[in-house]
Amino acid sequence: MSSRQRIQNIVIGLITIVVSIFMMSLPERGYQLAALIISISFTVSGLRTLLYYFTMSRFMVGGKRILFRGLILLDLGLFTSTFINSSKFYMILYIVIIHAIAGAIATLKGRQAKQNDAPSWKLSMVYGVVNLLMALFCIIFIQSTDMIVYIYCAGLIYSAVMRLYSVFRRTEIVYV
Repeated sequence: MSSRQRIQNIVIGLITIVVSIFMMSLPERGYQLAALIISISFTVSGLRTLLYYFTMSRFMVGGKRILFRGLILLDLGLFTSTFINSSKFYMILYIVIIHAIAGAIATLKGRQAKQNDAPSWKLSMVYGVVNLLMALFCIIFIQSTDMIVYIYCAGLIYSAVMRLYSVFRRTEIVYV
């Protein structure tokens, strides 16, 4: 990780923590802010992936996969923006699905890293299990919108702390 990337990750992590604390202080408006954050993050990620496809990866092996990923992320972001002011149930379901998929992927990645005797398997496994637990808590407290906002904010804070941890973690690869 370069110095610029480290600084960028520190700033993003700190902003995420501040926004999460702000959302926790206003849980009745936190739902709309959570929907807005998810919508913007998916849309920006989709646009960045599409820009990467059109500038570089269309000539690479597997470039179509990057195109499809960008289109799906952009579509998810635009779709999320359509129900910011509509039913809260869909947004809660969306948060559950996001945490469940992220948790499953991280858990499988941790299991594969353990099979390859990689030292980072524990961190990946913990990240996956925490995401799966957050999805479970969202399902348990599906009737309480305030509790869902608290769970989402806890997930954001956890993600920011993991980002900050990765910035300050020692790497075994020397970057030039």
